[in-house]
Amino acid sequence: MAAAIPVPENPEPLALFINSRSGGQQGATLTTGLTACLLPGDKVFDLATDKGPAKGLQEYQEKKKPYRVMACGGDGTVGWLLSTFDKINLHPNPPLAILPLGTGNDISRTLNWGPGYVGEELAPILNKARSSKTVQMDRWKATFTGLPDSNPHKEPCVLNAYLGLGIDAEIALKFHNLREEMPGLFCSRMFNKMIYSHLGFTSMISSHTPFSEIVNLEINGAPFPIQSDLTGICLLNLPSWGGGKNPWGPHDASAPFKEQVIDDSMMEVIGFYGAFHLAQIQMNLQYGVRIAQAKHIKMTTKQPLPLQVDGEAWVIEPCTIEVNLLNKTNVLVYHDQTYKPPVGNTLKDRTRVEIKELSSITFSVDKVESVYKQHGGKQLNKSEFITVLNQITGLSFDQTNKELTDRLFSIFDTDKSGSIDNKELSVGLSTLAQEGTLEKKLAFVFNMFDTNGSGTITKDELTVAFRTLFSMLYTGDSEQLVKVYVSVLLELYDENKDGSITLDELITAAKNDEILAHLFTFGSSKKK
Repeated sequence: MAAAIPVPENPEPLALFINSRSGGQQGATLTTGLTACLLPGDKVFDLATDKGPAKGLQEYQEKKKPYRVMACGGDGTVGWLLSTFDKINLHPNPPLAILPLGTGNDISRTLNWGPGYVGEELAPILNKARSSKTVQMDRWKATFTGLPDSNPHKEPCVLNAYLGLGIDAEIALKFHNLREEMPGLFCSRMFNKMIYSHLGFTSMISSHTPFSEIVNLEINGAPFPIQSDLTGICLLNLPSWGGGKNPWGPHDASAPFKEQVIDDSMMEVIGFYGAFHLAQIQMNLQYGVRIAQAKHIKMTTKQPLPLQVDGEAWVIEPCTIEVNLLNKTNVLVYHDQTYKPPVGNTLKDRTRVEIKELSSITFSVDKVESVYKQHGGKQLNKSEFITVLNQITGLSFDQTNKELTDRLFSIFDTDKSGSIDNKELSVGLSTLAQEGTLEKKLAFVFNMFDTNGSGTITKDELTVAFRTLFSMLYTGDSEQLVKVYVSVLLELYDENKDGSITLDELITAAKNDEILAHLFTFGSSKKK
């Protein structure tokens, strides 16, 4: 039996605001249940009926007594209430608790109110709101300069959770557009999250231009270089993003960053590499690229780009976006602590899958000859060839995987003599070395996994490919990531949707996503 929630002897009244349209219409069923749990002085308001929270807040303000507020809805409902505090000048504002009914609920997660209401008893939840501790949370303002007066997004906007520019905003925009076109699909929180995940896989990432070419970034008034392989930038105010994910990562005392908190007047700035990187983050297997912690961020865009602020997304025309601290708001946290997102640790011996840190395959002719001579300088049979290959490259091709090693042996054995000499070994290895072009490297690996010589890699062969590539690079279980990579590659780059990938499709994918290129070339591919 759960412990009873202690309630103060004289609790402050609760003003509860329900968004009856949040969480797949879940809010519409809660009014009766909440009313049965009210104490004297409490009251329920419907944001849809009252056309916002201003009327209810003013009613409580007129009583000139302390009270608390509960937002019954998603992050959008919370933001609505906080913006109304600003509009009617409630500073300091009544402390705010949350009954989460939305899809992501990152503000609710951060303040320890949970990922979403699933039918629990309402009385204990209201008692938590009556007894919880008040803390402060930063809020930020984004201003846009350089937009024409006719642009509907010219006015500044407030962000409570995050601002995304690029790939993550594009996914949010697709979700919003689909919900507007087909509202009947969005009947439950779980189904909403399924749709959102699918849209992430089908993002137009293949058309993205590196941010270093189209965005100028300034941190605290100084220019800041952007990595050429990033396709998105996100500013984080909270330790929860995208429905409870942890893109900043856990605190590391040895790193040049402070611990992420919600009241330090600092915004965390991270970058995304692309679709495969986002897939890893969504599975808690990866973090974003840490860029900075800043009090002032300025981004100047050179072409239209998807932008999202707290889940609301649109395409922003070329302009300058400046983000500065707006104010601090009173919020309620349960058990006196904010939420700590999960730390990705699926692969043993590593806290995250960091393909960017792979060692490149480099070797000299002398090394090839030296290892070759260790084996008597003779023609190598398959077993000897795999041993030599592993010694030279530092990889770990598995001798017991007969189908794969047979295929690999046949690729090196260009004269089909049934053995491999030093020249064949050197020619094959040079394809994987730094000097080989990306296309040649990918063709080599493609042929290795196209075991039936059909000119395509099927879903089953892709599964073997990714499983093999990860097994050579990591110890531990990477099966979950293998499934995600197969799904993402097929969803994004299988143009005719036949469930397989051609060499041209693999080359397109690798050119558009360096993480994939780095993996599929055994860590030897780097953009110049």
